[in-house]
Formats: sequence, structure tokens, C-alpha cells
Amino acid sequence: MRKKFLFALLAVAVVGVGFWLGVRRAPGPAPAVSPPAPTEPPMPTSTVRQVDMKKQTYDITYVPSLDEYAIVVYGSPFEPARKEAERAFLQKLGVAPEQACRLKVTVSTPVFVNPEESKQTYGLSFCSP
Repeated sequence: MRKKFLFALLAVAVVGVGFWLGVRRAPGPAPAVSPPAPTEPPMPTSTVRQVDMKKQTYDITYVPSLDEYAIVVYGSPFEPARKEAERAFLQKLGVAPEQACRLKVTVSTPVFVNPEESKQTYGLSFCSP
């Protein structure tokens, strides 16, 4: 009888101490961790704003490492699609054609869209070479 009593007392003591330690060490509310601040995309090194336009007939992208704008024409026939892309380029930048002619701009088209015109790259059509 005495063994059972001591065993029961020991079991109660172990459970009680375990409970007491558990209550004392119960985790509180998790500390709030704020997400990292979003980083701003790098701005172009020139004074002109960044352009990134994608449409079915053209794609206009600023390439910071080259400080150059790339216009890829996906429309056919090439010349009307090129004119549309150039108009969008001027409108997006908010510059006059004379100002755009001072920028580095390359106009191209893939071979699968315009096989003949894809053999070279072009400048803006309204700029003198």
C-alpha cells in the first residue's frame, strides 16, 4: 500500500511540476515580424522615364545597362506597326519627335514576323540617320 501511495504521489508531483513548467514557459504571442520593405525598381540613368510597354504588335523596353530603348515590332506589315509603336513610344515618354531623336532607340522585328525587315535594325523613322 505504501508503494502505491508513493508511486501516486510521485506521479502527481511529476505531472504538477511538468504542468507548472509548461504554464510558466508557455509561449506568448509571437512577435510581429514586418515584411521587408519593397525595393524600388532602378530608374534609368538618363533623365527620361522608364518605358515598358507590351502589346500584340510591339514591345517597348528600356535597357538600363545600355541606356537604350528597344522597340520590337510584332505586327505585319512592318511599316504601319512600326509607326504605331513609335507613336506609343512618344506618347508614353511625353516627348516631341525632336527630343526622341536625341535618345538611343533601336527598332527591330523578329524573322518569323517580318523576314525581310528582320535582316537589320532601325532607328526611329522620323529621325534623320
